[in-house]
Amino acid sequence: EPAAEKPAAEEEAAEEPAAEEEAAAMGELSLAGKRIGIAVIGTDHNWDRQAFQGIIDMVEQMGGEAITANAERNDQKQVSDLENLLAQDLDAIVNILGNGEVLEPIFAKIAESGTKAG
Repeated sequence: EPAAEKPAAEEEAAEEPAAEEEAAAMGELSLAGKRIGIAVIGTDHNWDRQAFQGIIDMVEQMGGEAITANAERNDQKQVSDLENLLAQDLDAIVNILGNGEVLEPIFAKIAESGTKAG
């Protein structure tokens, strides 16, 4: 005999504690007083725009200040953007996409500086 399915109300109630635990965990994380650089190779594709905006939103929701740079699909501008972010003595720098070979030297500078990167 097949197992009886749970009523939809019971399934929703079972999902609520997981959502509450996730929200509580997010509440414990804070970027208050932190300045986070966010660089992107470009935002002409929907995924790029959503990823870029999603990171900005998360930084701000967690109390941080987002310092942004859009390289408009130009490798050299992205390097320059990252150098400019590094010069601002930020708490962390997040880079979204780009040419790894072109970016490797600036990533090394960021790592040497002790700035957190992702």
